[in-house]
Parts: sequence; structure tokens; C-alpha cells
Amino acid sequence: MKKLLLAIATAALSITSVTTLANNINFQGELTTNSCSLTFNGSTDPVILLPTVATTALAKAGDVTGKTRFSLGVTACLGPTTPYIRFIGNNISTASGTFGGDANVKLQLLGVNGAAAKFSADGAYFTLPPLTNGSGSGTLYVQYYAETTSTKTAGAITGNLQYAITYQ
Repeated sequence: MKKLLLAIATAALSITSVTTLANNINFQGELTTNSCSLTFNGSTDPVILLPTVATTALAKAGDVTGKTRFSLGVTACLGPTTPYIRFIGNNISTASGTFGGDANVKLQLLGVNGAAAKFSADGAYFTLPPLTNGSGSGTLYVQYYAETTSTKTAGAITGNLQYAITYQ
């Protein structure tokens, strides 16, 4: 009987450990001596409004329109490290480097230098603008991007990116 109970207990522990491994949540953080603060158009939680454009302006895959400027402000950067902005979001297309939108029209983020963001599985990174005494500013852009040649349907195009500062 004792052997049977020992065998059942061992089997139960094995099942418990297998079940625990399959349901995992990973958390990641970063400690640094540096701590920059970012604002976009003067806000830490901005809404960037793109212009209303005609669906015909995005007829072919790769067409862009509605380029909209917004400002990036950086303050309180201390220390010798180089800070980067990391953008992550939902509905990312790593093929076209776009986010949000729908199957036919997405949004494209352009960096301080005007180049389109290159989204990968872990996001898109931009070097912060040159800093003087720990502060600086720059310009970013967002625009509509035709993902396909399919007929575009009129309606709202929205997207959301989360951002974080990382140091190297």
C-alpha cells in the first residue's frame, strides 16, 4: 500500500510540474542610473490626429499619404549611456514596418531622420535626438500606408504604440 501511495504521489508531482511549465508569464525590467522623461506634442499620453484623406490616395500597395508631424521632447537624461526609444504595439506588420489600421491600410512611423521604422518582433528602436544638458527635442512623423492594392473602405484608421526608454 505504501508503495502504491508513493507511486501516486510521484505521478502527481510529475503532472504538477509539467502543468506549471506550460502556463508561464515572463516579466522583464531594467535598472539604470539614467532616467529620461519623454513627451510627444508636450504630453506623455498624446493623441496624434492625422488628416482626413481620400481612399483613392492609397490605390497601390506601398502608397503613403497624410504625413503628420509631431514633436518629441526629452528631459532629465543623466549619465553616459545612450538612450533609445522602443516602440511596441498591436497589429504590427514586420514586412512593411507598419502598425494599427486594418488589412488594407496601416500607419507608418517615421523617425527623427525621416526614415520609416523597422518593426521586428521586439519592436522598433530610435536613437533619441542630440541632447544638451540632458534635454533635447526632435520631430517624428506618422502617415497612412497602403498595405495592399485592394479597394480601400472609408472609415477610421487607428493605431496604438507603447513606448519605453532603453539604455545601452
